Amino acid sequence: MKYKVTTFLLLGLAILLGIGYLHTKYKLSQALKQETVIGKTDTVYISKPFKYQKEYSTKVLPNYVFLYGNVWKDSTTVNINPDSVTKKDSIVQILLSKHDLSMSFFNTDLNAFLKKDFKLDLNNFEYNWINGQLTQKKVRFKPELHPYVYTKFRPFHTFTDIGLGLSLKTHNLQYKLGFNGYYYPSLNKPLGIDLEFSITYNLE
Repeated sequence: MKYKVTTFLLLGLAILLGIGYLHTKYKLSQALKQETVIGKTDTVYISKPFKYQKEYSTKVLPNYVFLYGNVWKDSTTVNINPDSVTKKDSIVQILLSKHDLSMSFFNTDLNAFLKKDFKLDLNNFEYNWINGQLTQKKVRFKPELHPYVYTKFRPFHTFTDIGLGLSLKTHNLQYKLGFNGYYYPSLNKPLGIDLEFSITYNLE
């Protein structure tokens, strides 16, 4: 019976390693193709006048506003509102990650820099920067369907499982439907296969 457990485990590991190898090989081939400059720019000429995308209904305030230089400490500029200043300032740098947006500005009148840091939730909101303000709106629900494969071994009871199927992910819930192969020798269960269905709640 031991050789069955070993065969079962090796089969599951082989599936996972094969998928991992193919994924790594694809990522490596894509990385090798990349040059110093990524992408290609096409110029599109439009006869219609430019129109701003209308601001969204909810205004997002920055978590922090950083004022650089002694000019901000001057008594003649201490009452300046950073929100009104950035409406006419030049953006000199944008740093964007999955959860954070940092925008730096330079004011030519004051010869000073200003930086605003925002918290983002790209999974649930779209953002629009216009007239010196960041606004947001809630995105429409779009379920995501992904394939999955796994192998699992529980040593205390010598339980072995492998599975594959499809996963449907929503904002807080993840549904999985697929096939499960199992081998439970401590329960005198031979190799078998069954349908499986699970629901996972995401606490984040």
